[in-house]
Amino acid sequence: MFSAEGVLADSISSGEFTWIQLFDLNGDGISEVITEEIAGRGTGVLIKDYNFYAIVNGQIKKLWQRRSYNFESLWSSARAPSKGQESKYFLRFDGPAAGIPARMTYLEPVKADGPYRESVYIMNNWSVQLTTSGRVGH
Repeated sequence: MFSAEGVLADSISSGEFTWIQLFDLNGDGISEVITEEIAGRGTGVLIKDYNFYAIVNGQIKKLWQRRSYNFESLWSSARAPSKGQESKYFLRFDGPAAGIPARMTYLEPVKADGPYRESVYIMNNWSVQLTTSGRVGH
């Protein structure tokens, strides 16, 4: 990760990136880094996580992590693979507006092909804090 001056500030071990986004969640003028990384894979399995990184006192810190994708299929050499179970999770970022701070909204499925639970986060004092949770919708 690079500092505001463009100098390499720090590095951290991570998984394989499949997606990356920059967003200034705490409003300090320096974007935090949000990634989607492969957390696990194998025969009939693919797991990805969202990871939220920030530079804190000159070091990269992972401040938040949640699932982003999950696929699992039962497999046996004696029979054909099953259809599998897929779960998709979503992440959205909104800048500050009308007195509301910048926020990150995370949607996780309550059950397969069912409603989603919404959790809203803000960043305060170098931590990602849950502000509301539980709203469920399709």
